[in-house]
Amino acid sequence: MSASAATQTNRWQDASAGLSIAGLLLPEAVAYASIGNLAPQAGILALFAGLLCYGVLGTSRFAIVSATSSSAAVLAAAMASMPGGTAGHRLMLMAGLVILTGAFFLLAWLVRLGSITEFIAKPVLRGFSFGLAIVIIVKQLPGVLGVQPAHGDVPHLLAGLLAGAGQWNGSGAGLCAAALLSLFLLRRLQRWPAGLIVIALGIAAGQWLDLPRHGVALVGAIDVRLAMPVLPRLTQEEWTRLAELAFALALILYAESYGAIRSFALKHGDAVAPERDLLALGAANVVAGLFQAMPVGTGYSATSANEAAGATSRLAGLVAAAVVGVIVLTLLPLVALIPVPVLAAVVIHAVSHTLNPVSLLPYFTWRRDRLLVLAPRPPAGAGGHCRRAAVRRTRRLAGSHRHEPATDAAPPVAAGPVRAGPAGRQPRLRETGVVPGGPRAARHVDPAPR
Repeated sequence: MSASAATQTNRWQDASAGLSIAGLLLPEAVAYASIGNLAPQAGILALFAGLLCYGVLGTSRFAIVSATSSSAAVLAAAMASMPGGTAGHRLMLMAGLVILTGAFFLLAWLVRLGSITEFIAKPVLRGFSFGLAIVIIVKQLPGVLGVQPAHGDVPHLLAGLLAGAGQWNGSGAGLCAAALLSLFLLRRLQRWPAGLIVIALGIAAGQWLDLPRHGVALVGAIDVRLAMPVLPRLTQEEWTRLAELAFALALILYAESYGAIRSFALKHGDAVAPERDLLALGAANVVAGLFQAMPVGTGYSATSANEAAGATSRLAGLVAAAVVGVIVLTLLPLVALIPVPVLAAVVIHAVSHTLNPVSLLPYFTWRRDRLLVLAPRPPAGAGGHCRRAAVRRTRRLAGSHRHEPATDAAPPVAAGPVRAGPAGRQPRLRETGVVPGGPRAARHVDPAPR
């Protein structure tokens, strides 16, 4: 395939991915706004700010920056801790919090703090992805089953669902299962926007079968009013309090965003540029705050949906922003008719491929490539005895970790002398032999050079 043909194919895949995730992002934005106790336009404007800013400034080809469930929950808790006031004043407080969050991202970019991400281990990222996928799927179950437990944390939510098993909505569960099956069957058709097709079929089924009469909830009406950019007018005391909350919110957003970005980069062998991502996230949050929108970060479910839809570049996010704009201007009433179980199926399908325990198995396999033995300085005249004791201990340790046939085992160490170094000098480590089953040499204490 020529370079021009490959480029054209990639652009089509990006356009298809943008179409697929647009039908997911708009209802999700409305849902996250409700979690934050805000009007729907706060989530929708945040969606535009995140998609456009990251599409221009970001680096990840899969990342979708928008309002997230965690940022919405933290925002609601932060606003609850602020003193009461009018609805307009609280909206200004929220905007100030988001602007300060973006300012912390920009400050981290200016002082080049992106390198701190290198201290996050790969097992932590993979475990974070696996656990977050489970949480996302579990939180879709109340909308599918038509049961709303009193508590939202995962253990109590599952207990509440099991306690209300007699009230489960079979129609909603069946619709979700059918939508999931359709999504998995359409996954092989990379050129078709599976998510958008399933959502369109769900809207048609809802009208044809009269699903609300069977207890299946719909997304509901959405009223979007464009807010003009404005800098909040707050007191110094309010700005100080908001700065404390914004610092915590920035840490949570960056941990969630970097976890998603780095996880998919590891999966596909892509390079990451943490400092560029700090700039993109900072700009997106400042713009969102000026338009009185929610804080934004890289959502794992939307990013998973983008990757599953076949995105190859950030063009997919820009296409999604354009499609969402067209939907808001022309087709917003149709979005209100999406059945909640269908939307839940799209979210579950987006993160389902992350639930692969095989990727975690290497971290539970005992591996040993070198053995570190630190021996105290022997007393005068006891060098030979201490040397033999150290060799015996090393052999016992090596044998306790891996039992191999004696014919295949090499001597664990080279029995070099262990002598006391001159007074005041620290001993140094020297590679002296090979430990059975390990590709590298064992290390033993050797005196410092004379």
